[in-house]
Amino acid sequence: MCADFMWKLQAVIDKVRQRVSPEDFSHFKQQSGSFMRGDASAKDFHTQVVSLGLAALLPELAALCPDPLKRSDLLAVHRSTFVAESAAKVMPNTCCSA
Repeated sequence: MCADFMWKLQAVIDKVRQRVSPEDFSHFKQQSGSFMRGDASAKDFHTQVVSLGLAALLPELAALCPDPLKRSDLLAVHRSTFVAESAAKVMPNTCCSA
């Protein structure tokens, strides 16, 4: 693997470690491995990452994913989640009475 990729990967790992507890970091590593092996879907991995408070790192995590299909799936899930959340903020539920 190229040195630039390894540097970027280490930078993201460092960011994750700074933002979560050691136990949560261990959980993150397990979930990441499951996703890379194909044992977990992009949606499942996305949900786990968000639950750890790491949603802001998802684009970086996806960019470093060596499998192009997994990368695009993870980005698609992230975009659809972001769009759904943005739409909910812009158009809150309203109740209409006749």
